[in-house]
Amino acid sequence: MDESTDKSSVRSQSTVDHPDYGPICYRKRSRKPSRWSVVSKRISMIGGRNIPTFRSSKTSTIVPPKPRVENTFKMDPDTGFKPSKVEEEVSIILERVLKYEEYDTNCGRLAARLTELVKSKIKELYFSRHKLVVHVVIGSQQGQSLEIASRCLWNHNTDNFCSAWYQNGTLFAIATVYAVYYE
Repeated sequence: MDESTDKSSVRSQSTVDHPDYGPICYRKRSRKPSRWSVVSKRISMIGGRNIPTFRSSKTSTIVPPKPRVENTFKMDPDTGFKPSKVEEEVSIILERVLKYEEYDTNCGRLAARLTELVKSKIKELYFSRHKLVVHVVIGSQQGQSLEIASRCLWNHNTDNFCSAWYQNGTLFAIATVYAVYYE
């Protein structure tokens, strides 16, 4: 048997006859094992159990994987939104802040301050997992009419709203609070 046909040399080298250059010898490169194949070998060497375990790289202790549990979504609130209680608090805030105020064309800051006061007071009542939307309208009291409408897409079992208003000689204010349950 010739050395070129020896099995060990066939595995490590391959010879090709090139028409211009003659015989060319190629070495077959061994492939580097993939990361997953190394990990799977380690897993199979550790214990042969059905539950895969992993060795920590820093220590030689066996660390079992964390168990997978199902999601725990709360579909109903612990305490529902109470519109009567909220309406009382909003009415008190509107009366205290607007009692001595007069209408001015630049009431934007006053409306912003009222929304922040109402929102912070409602948060103190602690309606857990509810998103709060506070809307305040301030207008001049000159005998005109005003109609306000709103449309919302929500769950009638968990979401609710309340509205309170206040008026004095020069202005009126309408505050609406929407509480949408955040699942």
